[in-house]
Amino acid sequence: MSIQELERRGLIEPFAASIQDIDALLEVADRDLAASRHMLLFNADWGLAIAYNAALQAVLALMYAHDYRPRGANMHKTTLDFAVIVLGEPFRKQISRLNRLRRKRHQTLYQTAGLVSQSEAEDILMFAEQFIAQIKQAIAETLKA
Repeated sequence: MSIQELERRGLIEPFAASIQDIDALLEVADRDLAASRHMLLFNADWGLAIAYNAALQAVLALMYAHDYRPRGANMHKTTLDFAVIVLGEPFRKQISRLNRLRRKRHQTLYQTAGLVSQSEAEDILMFAEQFIAQIKQAIAETLKA
């Protein structure tokens, strides 16, 4: 799949984001990392959900840096699909993991409580922290170009 294909299918649209828009999303990601860290003390399910949201906001900032935004249904999946296209093979495993987290987050928020163990939530938070740092670097390189 390509960016042009996502656009042709109506899943993304051009969007002239400002640096402030991008920074605002990265601030949300940082806020959510801190909230996830705190929530892990009380509830692993919510810790996972918040860590996932932090990573999603960073990927959305990456979309903005490339002058696109998602549209229509399944925006989370579209955002992750966009990331695979833009970031390429080096990030494929990480995006695949985020996609699995997306599905698990959905289960734990809407279907079944207690799916996430404390150690799994802690591992996911560490993953999200590292991933977001990499996304921030990719955004900086995109904006320099």
